Amino acid sequence: AKTILLVEAAIKCDPRTDPEVPKEVHDRAKEAVSSHSMSMGLETKHMLPDSHYQMMTVYMGRMDAAWVYPQNIIQWSDDLQKRDPMGSIDKVDFFVMMNNSTMMLRGLGDMLRQPRNLAEVWAPFARRALEEEGLLEEVEREIASWRQ
Repeated sequence: AKTILLVEAAIKCDPRTDPEVPKEVHDRAKEAVSSHSMSMGLETKHMLPDSHYQMMTVYMGRMDAAWVYPQNIIQWSDDLQKRDPMGSIDKVDFFVMMNNSTMMLRGLGDMLRQPRNLAEVWAPFARRALEEEGLLEEVEREIASWRQ
């Protein structure tokens, strides 16, 4: 659930969404998303923070032209795999399965001209889950700290 909220907020702080966002705010958001990705156990060969950020914002957020153009999603994935190949998925097999399913559904949505930001769609459920666990305020404070 934390992943969803971090990605939702990071996308709003990304220059591809809002060119007016201060660089330091985007840098903090990017760091938070990539650090969380690594802490979940997502491994890449070089463990490049940018690779983790790009994976999370595309796989858990947007895969439209603003994020992958001039490539399509398959070319984008291939390029990312060349730069920083995925490592073992033993710790994150749930993430890989969920990602495969959502990318197919979002691809269908794109074909029907109904693109979806996965993080935005799932954010209300993530907030409820974190609230039930008593973790929502902590995550919201972390996100708010990006702008301080």
